[in-house]
Amino acid sequence: MPGIMPRVSCIFVCLIISASCYSQNTAWLQGVWKGKSYLPGSDAAQYFSLTLRINTIKGKKFEGTLSTMEPYDTAIRYDTKINGELFEDYLTIKSTKVFYVRNSPGSQWLLSCINCKPPKMIFSLQNDKFSFKGSTEECYEQCKGTSEFVKDIKEMSAAIQDSLYALMHMEKPKDIAAASTKKDTVAKAQDEALASAVKIKDTAVAVQKENPPMPRTILAPPGDIAQVKDDKPLLASQNLLASLRRTKPSLIIRKSEALEVQQKILPVTDTLALVAKQNTTAATLKNTPLLKDSVALLPVGYTERKVNVIRTIPVDKDSITIRVYDNGVVDGDIVSVVYNDKIVIDKLSLTSKAVTLKIPVNTDGTNTLVFYAHNLGEFPPNTAKLEIIYGAKEEDLTISSDYTVSSSVNIVYRK
Repeated sequence: MPGIMPRVSCIFVCLIISASCYSQNTAWLQGVWKGKSYLPGSDAAQYFSLTLRINTIKGKKFEGTLSTMEPYDTAIRYDTKINGELFEDYLTIKSTKVFYVRNSPGSQWLLSCINCKPPKMIFSLQNDKFSFKGSTEECYEQCKGTSEFVKDIKEMSAAIQDSLYALMHMEKPKDIAAASTKKDTVAKAQDEALASAVKIKDTAVAVQKENPPMPRTILAPPGDIAQVKDDKPLLASQNLLASLRRTKPSLIIRKSEALEVQQKILPVTDTLALVAKQNTTAATLKNTPLLKDSVALLPVGYTERKVNVIRTIPVDKDSITIRVYDNGVVDGDIVSVVYNDKIVIDKLSLTSKAVTLKIPVNTDGTNTLVFYAHNLGEFPPNTAKLEIIYGAKEEDLTISSDYTVSSSVNIVYRK
């Protein structure tokens, strides 16, 4: 226990002083991480290769991409956008959107696994290797597995090494410190050499500006070629050719006039006459009419699909406002939203423009909001962004569904 208090105090002080203090301690996560994913009890040779790219870190949250590949043919893969969060001794990674898929002949990636609850990826530092590792447990049986990412700490800078040893409450070994110092010295020399080369290049550019080259002849713009009579007098150096009759007329370029074509943009009508505005103001939400009519007939095959409840949200209002739009790249996803076994949004083609709808909350029992996928879009699975607004509170969710699973959110009234 004595080792815990300094750690907690340090984190508390960092959070109080500024957000930059925290970001300095999380800079080690930035960049590319290699790893693998495998099923429990599987042969050591049976695994998938993973490449995790962390692009941005804001406070304790981060975003990037994750590639899952066949180890012997990395062209067979699928790539997802991810977000995650850093904690004291672990992190979580959640796939939010598939944006590239290439299946192998005769088999397909099980993309519905991105709906699984993200596991805790526990930090570890052993044998000069820093890693984070976790197992998916609360999901479909075929999706349960272990993922881990590893980096050789000797390949990291001295500052990153210091951050990781401090994170793990371990003293930095002397041989690691000496090696990192030598590496930093070499890197500094390389940076100085690069800076010197850049300076030489800048000097050369400055000299060239002082002594500009002869101007080049500017070519005429492209267009139609027209023949004209050559009545240009000969130069003195051409007198020897004066007796030669010119048989070819000169050519000039007559610039073509571009035709301006005005294209009429046809109006686009959503599947429902709903309020659709990405940046909805508080006044707009307040004036959103309460849903009265809905479609009783459920989509074909609706009851045959498994319903995966991704969140249960308690609310203290008798109605909620939902906003639905495409999550990330618009790729042609079509979805129906079923509320308490009635269609409230029918076959909506998701775009970056949000569709807004106010729906009543049944104060007795559980209200279910189910997303039914009519297709998988260009980049499976079918993924929508859902915002649930009640009073001054708001919940932002990413809803992924496919041909076998419909994701849903439970709304429960609580005073």
